[in-house]
Amino acid sequence: MAKYLEDGVYAAVGMAASVYKNDKGNVILCTEWAIPSQNNKSIRNWDCLVIGNTGEIREKALTNIRKWATGWDGTTFSWFPQNLPGLEVSLVIENQPRNPPEFDENGNPVTASRVKWINPVGGGSGASAIVEDESATLDRMFGAKLRALSGARPVPSAPKPAPKPAPKASPKAAPKRTPVETTATPDEVTEMFYGLCDAANVEDRDAKWAELVQGAGLAADCAAWAPEEWGKMKDALEAWGGMPF
Repeated sequence: MAKYLEDGVYAAVGMAASVYKNDKGNVILCTEWAIPSQNNKSIRNWDCLVIGNTGEIREKALTNIRKWATGWDGTTFSWFPQNLPGLEVSLVIENQPRNPPEFDENGNPVTASRVKWINPVGGGSGASAIVEDESATLDRMFGAKLRALSGARPVPSAPKPAPKPAPKASPKAAPKRTPVETTATPDEVTEMFYGLCDAANVEDRDAKWAELVQGAGLAADCAAWAPEEWGKMKDALEAWGGMPF
């Protein structure tokens, strides 16, 4: 049976990319490449960026990706669907037995062409749609970690306006003021959470996050939280830490 691609090194051009969570909760970068020398045959590659059950970012994988992802500063996942189309790279292709094993009519193992390595080359143009991209949501969840790993400074939250001076006391009792509901950004809360975990030597951060979410009466899926709900989580963190950041 003819191989889809022979083992070897091929010049390739990016077609599309998406960043999403798989059924295990791992954050996956899926990239699709066209190979001009082979009648623009396409091949896909998958890299695991974040381990779902721990939230650990795979630094080695990101280091390898930065070698060929020309222009990526390492701070956001949304760079890939926006900038991978047209990116030129060099692919090392290797044929490996299918898993689970398959055999042809002669009893020989059926192989599949896989991307073994992606190496840098230069720049170019193309387009396609693959797995639905979730990079914007994942940036909110892991942006603070990415910036920390890349050495970038956290993006500061917008400054709050200075409070107005309190009115002078009058003989009559002042009416009760309605408390203003706290709001916060995902990055602000994430930075606070990891800072408190580091200070408290928390090992199981996923369990601690789930405990705080439940205590604050929030939905488990933080991707859909409104600023007010992130504010509730900030309040919960401040209560846990004993002081506001």
